[in-house]
Amino acid sequence: VERNRLKPRKLLKFEVHLAEHCNLNCKGCFHMSSIAKPEFLKPEEYEKDCARLSELYDGDMEWILLLGGEPLLNPRVTEFFEITRKYFPVGRLSILTSGLLLPKMPEEFWLSTQKNAVEIQITHYPIPLDYDAIKKKAESYGLEFEEFWMVTDEQGNKLLENYHFDLTGKQNVEDNFAKCYRGNGCITLRHGRLYTCVMAAHLHHLKECFDLEQVHISKRNSIDIYDAKSAEEISEFLTKPIPACRYCDLSKEKTYIPFQQTERKLEEWL
Repeated sequence: VERNRLKPRKLLKFEVHLAEHCNLNCKGCFHMSSIAKPEFLKPEEYEKDCARLSELYDGDMEWILLLGGEPLLNPRVTEFFEITRKYFPVGRLSILTSGLLLPKMPEEFWLSTQKNAVEIQITHYPIPLDYDAIKKKAESYGLEFEEFWMVTDEQGNKLLENYHFDLTGKQNVEDNFAKCYRGNGCITLRHGRLYTCVMAAHLHHLKECFDLEQVHISKRNSIDIYDAKSAEEISEFLTKPIPACRYCDLSKEKTYIPFQQTERKLEEWL
């Protein structure tokens, strides 16, 4: 584990769901998007949160990542580009997508990505999509384009990363946080609160879908950006374990399963 991850960040870094749901619905999705009810982030809420974070961090940020779910499902996606650059003119701004909707995006989308220096990040799924054509289009607008390739087995099958939950909540939170690369790495903004980990931010989808009364969603999993007195207070909070850490079973190594859509069965996450 990179030890610097456990030190407070000097610059702001976070990711945010523009849509909770997805159009691929992968089995065992660790964002829980495949079982999430349809929900779009509203630009008005995002702008309020960006204004507050810009105030706290003096308009400086390292990296803001717009994702989901599938972010391109949000019909107001370009507004998030404009809002981000309004409050954070400098720093990396990326959108991570499956790419499935990119060929259908209007000219307005591409011009906005160009104007706001938005990086296009795309994951190669085994779906009928001309990735080369998408790359050429992005490059024609002068955009940074990054591709993520799925793990492939010896037979050439694409594999999904599969993480494991312990719904009894008996895992050691300090040990888990020290071992897990997501803590203070996959910092997530959700409804005016920052979470040190994306899985903690969206654990409620698993609880609600499967009616898991034993899973407790604590406010101590996150910090309210409006209650925080300083950027230093937020950055320090994000370096510490949270109650949700007890639900991740890091005694099991992550496994890989063939790419397929969810069957909405709890065992996909166990």
